[in-house]
Amino acid sequence: MKKIIVPTDFSAAANEAVQYAIQLAFFFKCDVELVHVLNPATDLNTGYMIDPGIETVKRKKLKALTEEVSRKITETLPSEISVMSSFYLGFPIEEIINLSKSQDSLIVVGATGESGVMGRVFGSIPSHLARRAHAPVLIIPKGVRFEVFKEIAYASAEANLDHAISRMIKQFVMVFNARLHCVHIGRDEQYPEWQMEAIFGNIQENGTPELIKKNLDRVDVVSALNGYCEENSIDMLIMATKHRKFWDSIIHTSMTREMALDPHLPLLVFHDRDKL
Repeated sequence: MKKIIVPTDFSAAANEAVQYAIQLAFFFKCDVELVHVLNPATDLNTGYMIDPGIETVKRKKLKALTEEVSRKITETLPSEISVMSSFYLGFPIEEIINLSKSQDSLIVVGATGESGVMGRVFGSIPSHLARRAHAPVLIIPKGVRFEVFKEIAYASAEANLDHAISRMIKQFVMVFNARLHCVHIGRDEQYPEWQMEAIFGNIQENGTPELIKKNLDRVDVVSALNGYCEENSIDMLIMATKHRKFWDSIIHTSMTREMALDPHLPLLVFHDRDKL
């Protein structure tokens, strides 16, 4: 991973995501890029911005934030981490997705907690990024501060998808020397533990903590995952999804979407074609 991308709208949630990303960058030894996408209101008749001064205001805010973050890194972290910023005009989701195509990166975004009717139907920006980006997406719940991960749970989906992303999951776990819980919601015969072992390997032999394999025979997937994470003091939940077309992603109610709308702990989403 070469860079951590942090979309910001200068809100409290975005600022928390920025602070979280700085700590992650120290472990991955990579740069941080702060990104603001302005979707200005325009006059439908002329096509001109209704408030042309807003771009100048936002650019100054982004510059000030970048300088503040760089100063804090210099003062507190014993490592050289470069902080840069990028400003775009357009639709936030689309611009960030396009940015994720061009480099090996991780997107860190603050959860917005949109749980109303419109949020459930169309999803929040973090939810859309989690399903459509071309890079892993880490969603940070409100008020959560960075701590070194010790217990990481992976919500196992299906054998083929697990096989496609198992290497990335193991790489992430090894960075923090964390223990991996591979949790499948369903009966054991649907996804036996020996198959989990074959896909993820005996991680303990590679010098990292053991692989814990678990099948939960439950119907309510979201409730089962939240319950397991709480009972086992999980620090981070990892999920995987396949890329979907735009309209499919809107009408498709998936486990990843539900968890991304209102995460209870840091949620890392991998896609089947990601790199880390």
